[in-house]
Amino acid sequence: MVRVTTVTIAVITLAVLTAEADTVTTRDSRSWNGKVTSIKGGVLTLNATFPSGMQPLPFGADYIRAIELNTTTYNPGANPLKLLPKPDGGQLRGTVYMRDKTQPHKCTTDITVDPTHVNCDGQSLDRQNVMRILVDSH
Repeated sequence: MVRVTTVTIAVITLAVLTAEADTVTTRDSRSWNGKVTSIKGGVLTLNATFPSGMQPLPFGADYIRAIELNTTTYNPGANPLKLLPKPDGGQLRGTVYMRDKTQPHKCTTDITVDPTHVNCDGQSLDRQNVMRILVDSH
């Protein structure tokens, strides 16, 4: 019998809450989990973990429906790199929704993401406070 203490539960909860991960949902309703490492020039790079190991996956702005910042990192299926359409750049525009439920940010220029911030129309938003980015259709 395994004895679970309050400290064990607190440590696990803290690890889950501080883990940075993301889910990218595409226009054909498929989704992949991992860590968005960058969005630049309309190309999103997601470091995704599969049974075969970690693989960076590039997504073009025109193929993305939504980006959710959450704690899910693992993908149980096969690596889809050969199945993804080649990203063609462009601009990634959309609406950024915040965890603190402040007014959503409608981004009319290219959204960029780095390890600590989501940048939208000249504003630098704390990545840990961003819940979701809904991408405008092109």
